[in-house]
Amino acid sequence: MNPNEQGNGLTLNISESSNEKEIFIALATATLYQLNKNKAEEIPGHMKKPFQDGGW
Repeated sequence: MNPNEQGNGLTLNISESSNEKEIFIALATATLYQLNKNKAEEIPGHMKKPFQDGGW
């Protein structure tokens, strides 16, 4: 797999019909990354916080 610097989406499809990046897919597969459901649901909030605080 080679990165596409010009691309707006993922090069490979996530589902049979789409290459869109969706948070629900990451949450639905969290156990594959050895995260329990509660911990996985906390992560997006931590990622948004710097942007909400005006850090960017």
